[in-house]
Amino acid sequence: MSMKACLIVAVLAVALPSAATAACDLEDVLVDASRTATVKTPDKRVHFVQSGEFKNGCPALGSLCQLPTFVVPGDTVLTGKTEGEFTCASYVGAKGATTVGWIPTKALGFMSDEFAGHWIGPEKDITIQPGEGSKLVVSGSATYGASDPDRVRRGAINTGEIEGKIEPISGVLAFGMGDEDETLPYDVADEGICEVRMLRRGPFLTVRDNGSCGGAGVSFTGIYTRAK
Repeated sequence: MSMKACLIVAVLAVALPSAATAACDLEDVLVDASRTATVKTPDKRVHFVQSGEFKNGCPALGSLCQLPTFVVPGDTVLTGKTEGEFTCASYVGAKGATTVGWIPTKALGFMSDEFAGHWIGPEKDITIQPGEGSKLVVSGSATYGASDPDRVRRGAINTGEIEGKIEPISGVLAFGMGDEDETLPYDVADEGICEVRMLRRGPFLTVRDNGSCGGAGVSFTGIYTRAK
């Protein structure tokens, strides 16, 4: 084979996607960068599409790669990577059954992933505002016992607060709190440091903390909705 032919083969090997890149499974949507989308199309059904690891030439439009499973306009899906005209997506049915596969990207309307807003949950309250540059200013408070009349009567309500100035990374807000409310990188080594991790998922803000963000029983962990 000539030198020129070898170079052409090498270029094609780099440019063409391998079968592995056409895979779409649950691990591809359970990632920090996943987004929520609503099915928006004039069609009555949008069928999932086969992955290339199971059938050569897929994913592709048309009946060759079409699967019997489908979603309908108004359904909400969790999405991962996008390749070409398709996005890897998962749909959870009313009984909890999960379907994962490629869906034409043009049939999806991606929901806002903006963090800014006033978010509330049971005995929890978080406000996120634009800060300097691309940073966001996070402040929140939580209680344990405020919904218990007996604890309220006894004054046995524990409290906690969070504050941070942090830039979202791959759709995640995560930080630790140092002395005098200093914002620290997430997963710092100091034991007892309050650490918080936030994600936007459709209409929700999901939060997890490490149990060190307030008095006994206080936790910011939960699913928040926007305050009305």
